[in-house]
Amino acid sequence: MNRTTVWRDDVYQPVSDLQFSVPVAPNLYLNHTYLDSMYHRILNVKRHTRGYVYSDLNFLLLQRIQERLTGQPMDRAVTRYFYKPLGAGSLMFNPWRTGKLDHVVPTESDPVFRRQLLKGYVHDQTAAMMGGVAGHAGLFGNANDLAKLMQMYLNGGEYGGHRFFNPETIYFFSSQQHPENRRGLGFDKPEMDPEKDTPVSRMASELSFGHSGFTGTIVWVDPTYDLIYIFLSNRIHPNQYNRKLIENNVRTDIQEIIYRAIEDRQDSVE
Repeated sequence: MNRTTVWRDDVYQPVSDLQFSVPVAPNLYLNHTYLDSMYHRILNVKRHTRGYVYSDLNFLLLQRIQERLTGQPMDRAVTRYFYKPLGAGSLMFNPWRTGKLDHVVPTESDPVFRRQLLKGYVHDQTAAMMGGVAGHAGLFGNANDLAKLMQMYLNGGEYGGHRFFNPETIYFFSSQQHPENRRGLGFDKPEMDPEKDTPVSRMASELSFGHSGFTGTIVWVDPTYDLIYIFLSNRIHPNQYNRKLIENNVRTDIQEIIYRAIEDRQDSVE
């Protein structure tokens, strides 16, 4: 990253007012009119011509659609319709607003963009420029509450007697969408081609799905094994150049041990 960058005075200011009202980090606020420029650039991005490219742009637009349909910001909508009925109180955007950060771990000590240690603020730079609430990043939570959300997916959209989605919806979004790409809609999938890299254990079933995070996290649901795997770590502390978790394949190796333990138990029962 370019460590000689400077903030533009017309985009960022250290004190909030009616114009610079988007909180990016403590003592750093974005000009709210710049959000229109961001969406303008997203809408005018040309389609990539070299095949598949991982991108968050569609989820940024999906957020705008959701907010138009529900008439409320995404963080309020997901809390009202999902996290509160699930009893998942730790799942939230912008935990810094609560003033209770004892259980929130610091992320990166950012020397370039926000120039401080981040705690309770989203790490993703684009999500930060959107005030910490974005369609692709910004969610905080603990493993127990993530397990409730994943269990709802595993149950086909139902949890605690409350129906959140139809089973057909869960199946559609968690299914492979294109024969030349392993991914579902919003979910990653295991790579079934042994010649290609896979994000998870080779023992993961074709029905499994989940997502891995840049900061060192993963959630994975496998209906075949009735299994939920959640791994939360903090790879980017003190900085994002720490790649030991990735190089040592820690998340996948732990998942592999769990799968083998399940199979060994099944073999012993038989």
